[in-house]
Amino acid sequence: METTQRNDELEIDLLQLFNVIRSHFLGILVCGVMFALVALVCTKLFITPQYVSTAKMYVLNRSQESSNSLTNSDLQSSAYLTKDYIELCKTRTVTENVISRLGLDLTHEELLKKMTVSETNETRVISISVEDPDPYVASQIAEAITDIASDHIQNITEVQAVHTADNANVPEKPVSPNTKRNTLIGGIIGLLVAGAAVVITFLVNDTLRTSEEVERYLDLHVLGSIPLTQSERDAKKKKKKHRSSKNRKRSR
Repeated sequence: METTQRNDELEIDLLQLFNVIRSHFLGILVCGVMFALVALVCTKLFITPQYVSTAKMYVLNRSQESSNSLTNSDLQSSAYLTKDYIELCKTRTVTENVISRLGLDLTHEELLKKMTVSETNETRVISISVEDPDPYVASQIAEAITDIASDHIQNITEVQAVHTADNANVPEKPVSPNTKRNTLIGGIIGLLVAGAAVVITFLVNDTLRTSEEVERYLDLHVLGSIPLTQSERDAKKKKKKHRSSKNRKRSR
């Protein structure tokens, strides 16, 4: 019997909470829109767009015995050495030559943070990507890295073929920031914050408003209630009208 009573109370509390959230739905929605607008403005004004340019080169380690034809051993050895070629692209010799050629105001470590070198789908094709706020600078750096790294790889490993498979492009669209995603996240955070504020206010508020709540929570019987006088009712109506007029002025 006691368990049934507790379940009934829980259902009533959830129903009241739902009604409170529904009554504040417009305010919650406005808060979400405001957070979304703040996220949009911050993304546009305070986050610098970044562009990525990518170049690709093909490295083939051909043995002297197979100088006239390509064998499976040549392909396998080149595949095994791809990771070595990737590391050679990141050496100080390559980065410092790139910085000197283009006159960049960067250090070896700063240039390494801008570039990403990886193999393409476990092949002998090496992909070199460079990220920069200027799309033309990103393209120039990627092109210079490909050129200088090709010579460096041939000098170190004595491979006979390093070819540019794809020239560096000039990107037209930035890869970051993602304005739509940031705006959506800001809106969701706004909705969650406003909803949490409403729920916490509801849970903290222990005011008993009706005789049913007195009987339910205090286990006391209400003997009677004193109705509001006409003057008190008029004062209450005036307060409501005053609040509604304030809300209208704010909305304007």
